[in-house]
Amino acid sequence: MMGQGYVGLPLAMRAVEVGHTVVGFDTDGARVKALSSGESYVEDVASSALAASLRAGSYRPTTLEADLEGFEV
Repeated sequence: MMGQGYVGLPLAMRAVEVGHTVVGFDTDGARVKALSSGESYVEDVASSALAASLRAGSYRPTTLEADLEGFEV
């Protein structure tokens, strides 16, 4: 499990770029809310790229551990 901070979010976006569907887990509800609306606070991740991955359904941020069930990676 990895949060969606300065390491986790760029890693999640890279996984999306190479074709994975990603559920980004973080315990910070405010951070997940911002990410869910397409707002990146990480310099290495453009808000436009984040928003595109949300629209495509390839990235979904969450605070719920139950959303992580069934993943292989």
